[in-house]
Amino acid sequence: MNELTALANKHGSDKGSLKHNYTEHYFKYLEPYKRLPVHLFEIGVDKGASIKMWLDFLPDAFITGLDLLPCPECLISAGRYTHVQGSQIVVDDLRSVGVCCIIIDDGSHNYADIFYTLGVMAVMINCDLYFVEDLGAKRAGNAMADLKRYGFKELAPQLAVKEFV
Repeated sequence: MNELTALANKHGSDKGSLKHNYTEHYFKYLEPYKRLPVHLFEIGVDKGASIKMWLDFLPDAFITGLDLLPCPECLISAGRYTHVQGSQIVVDDLRSVGVCCIIIDDGSHNYADIFYTLGVMAVMINCDLYFVEDLGAKRAGNAMADLKRYGFKELAPQLAVKEFV
């Protein structure tokens, strides 16, 4: 088990091996950023478990979370964390985050919202890594195939798609 997976499990994040096991994939891409002062933006904060994981794993990073709900109590005094209460389909809410190096979309899991957010963020910033979680969770029709075929290529041509999980 890698360090990120252990942190996910420790904080109760569904990204760890107790549920989705996304941390095995994240670790491959994020380990080189571990000691860099990057800005990570996560859409979908919920109770804050994954934010606590990111804060521990990326000790020099600045983390911003976007959620429809107010900041979870456990994150109110967290250093290096900013909470934006808003929606991933409101341009001003997305723009308020600023420039990000790493984006993780764990928001609505709605096909249309994912495309909208990707389109807005792709023209605003030049991020290094863009992750979309739970793509199959609520997809309409053949959304995953469409996103592979058109989404990243057309909406964010600067991103190199490494894998879909």
